[in-house]
Amino acid sequence: MTSSLDPPRARAGDVAAAILQVDSLLARMENPDRVPPTGLRDTLVSSMVDLSDVTDGFCTLVYMFVSSLRSVHEAAGRDVVEGVLPGALLALRHMPKSVAPEAIPTMSALITAAALNLSPSLWRAQFGPWTPRELRALEATALVLAIQINRMQGDGRAAVRLVTDVLARVEADGGVG
Repeated sequence: MTSSLDPPRARAGDVAAAILQVDSLLARMENPDRVPPTGLRDTLVSSMVDLSDVTDGFCTLVYMFVSSLRSVHEAAGRDVVEGVLPGALLALRHMPKSVAPEAIPTMSALITAAALNLSPSLWRAQFGPWTPRELRALEATALVLAIQINRMQGDGRAAVRLVTDVLARVEADGGVG
């Protein structure tokens, strides 16, 4: 049965910009003493991206990460919602500078939508425009899910590689049509 929230109906958005941000955050977590480049880089990035495209890109990351986690959990006979959601929400609650408490239920629903094979961006679009607090929480949610994938795989680059491999395949196939 098809739904108006099926992932093929959603825009992928700027997945490359979203995964670059997640990769940057993961690198900073790995090496907190490293001072991230700012100034010119941030100005260039902000002038080159469309916020709605990047937002859709982060939603696509959430979908991709949850799909990957779902495969692992189902192969082990476990439920992805039960295996992913509690840890993700706990991690988000421990990020009060980045994640407002009122944004956590929305992030819970985004993860659940993805776990049910629905598009997080189409699910969220039903409720009007994104709030600034939700956007910060969306970025943190993608980061938390990437960390879960990296830990499950025992590889600090697994989540980024998952996305870059898909992007490379799409590019090799001539792009999304």
